[in-house]
Amino acid sequence: MGTVGVDYSGIARCLSAVKSTINSAEFDQSILQAAKLDAHGASGDVDTAITEVKGSITRLEDSHDLVTGFAEDVKQMDEDFAERFAEVGNNHNLTGSYSGTFSRLLKNIGFQSAVSLQNSFPMIDGTKFGGNQWWFSTKMGRVGGCGTTSATNILAYMALNNPDIAAALGLDTSKLLIEAEYTAFMEQVYQCVTPMVIPGINFTIGIWPPSELGDATVKFASQNGVNLSYQSLTVSDITVGDALRNGILSTLLTDTPTSIGYSEGIRFIQEGLSKDCPIALLNTFNPVAMTNNNRNQSTQQHWVTITDMKYDYTQSDYILTVSSWGERYEISYNELYESWQSPIAIDSGMLYFEYEGLK
Repeated sequence: MGTVGVDYSGIARCLSAVKSTINSAEFDQSILQAAKLDAHGASGDVDTAITEVKGSITRLEDSHDLVTGFAEDVKQMDEDFAERFAEVGNNHNLTGSYSGTFSRLLKNIGFQSAVSLQNSFPMIDGTKFGGNQWWFSTKMGRVGGCGTTSATNILAYMALNNPDIAAALGLDTSKLLIEAEYTAFMEQVYQCVTPMVIPGINFTIGIWPPSELGDATVKFASQNGVNLSYQSLTVSDITVGDALRNGILSTLLTDTPTSIGYSEGIRFIQEGLSKDCPIALLNTFNPVAMTNNNRNQSTQQHWVTITDMKYDYTQSDYILTVSSWGERYEISYNELYESWQSPIAIDSGMLYFEYEGLK
């Protein structure tokens, strides 16, 4: 089988789309390396040939380095590569399918198209994906306990994977994933991580803003001898006190939200999951659809727990896997990002907790 020349100009065009994430020296070197490949040519195995770019574009392995629009370039490169390779293959009596060649290139260089927790997320009774706020014994818990449930999921995950945390929290991990035991732990967390009740009307809006969930969860852990810290990313930053003093509507109308950038949100999610930390996500007044095979829900005024992020080349979108109501749902990151741009997305955001040792 003869050696064939392959046009790798598509790599250069793709790299142009992500130039902002690669410093000039590396970028120039990548272009040079891509150009040299055409002189090398390729033997019949296309995948072997395209991996020759591996050394020059390894920085593409971090999915958080993507910039808006890169997904479209990936799809375009797949089409360009398939067309070019098919033409070369026909001319040299080569056989094989070349669809998705550029996507395979990304995989060959170690590109992370998905990032997830390192261990299994709590499966209650083997069927329920995390806790369900409907298990709370009180009406306030059932209506406003989504944040408490997310905090419980995160604490349970940490305990299941760290015997020191489990011992400090007094948890028997051999029984924790039984619904009755898990519910008892939810009730225990609820005593400290408690939904806010609006005075005079006996109504709850849950736990808001994200710093309230962070501070309350750190306090609960501390009371049980566990030191936690948390990292957060929010659309804006106000205090509950300001909201109560000035009125929620007034706050919404006068506060100027600071939005979360597209890449900024991706970086935060990847950072948390790469540290093996489930991520609590709150959407306030900016609804985003979450779907599964059984039903569709909205994240409006609701906390969920992010466990996985994967890139869908066909949709040009990141898909987030989340736990809510004891079920596994998926959320479009593109839709989530668009919702963050809304003026009513005030204090929507994310946070994750890190273990700092025992007290």
